[in-house]
Amino acid sequence: MKKFIVAKFGGSNLKNHHDYTRLEQEKVNIKSVITSQTAINILLSKRDLSKAHRSLDSVSIGTIAETTSIGDISVIAVVGEGIMEQAGVMARIIGAVAGRHINLQTIVMGASPVSAYLVVHRTDRDIALQTIHSSLFVRNQIKPET
Repeated sequence: MKKFIVAKFGGSNLKNHHDYTRLEQEKVNIKSVITSQTAINILLSKRDLSKAHRSLDSVSIGTIAETTSIGDISVIAVVGEGIMEQAGVMARIIGAVAGRHINLQTIVMGASPVSAYLVVHRTDRDIALQTIHSSLFVRNQIKPET
């Protein structure tokens, strides 16, 4: 099982200041990048974390005010045709996971029309997977009103 980690680089005016050339030179395998105006979150293997920090600490990416890491995470891919087009699919998934008191640390969708990614604490992974599966594939036995 791979160990994932999120390297978070926060500060002001980070938008459009991406220089991942150094990460490539250090052979850091970037799994995903999630950006906003105040943060760049890079999902990578735990073994690449120190190389990523070393690489990005030497590059000027806007104004980096803080560098933090979130470990012990699992990435759950929800894949299926129509996930982006069918109303309520993600609401059903998120509601079911929240109903089990599982914190979704990150939700990523839109990069692909057939997939969404959820980041949870590693200890919540199995129950989150079971909950997501049940929310999508186990039919309620409630009869419709007549």
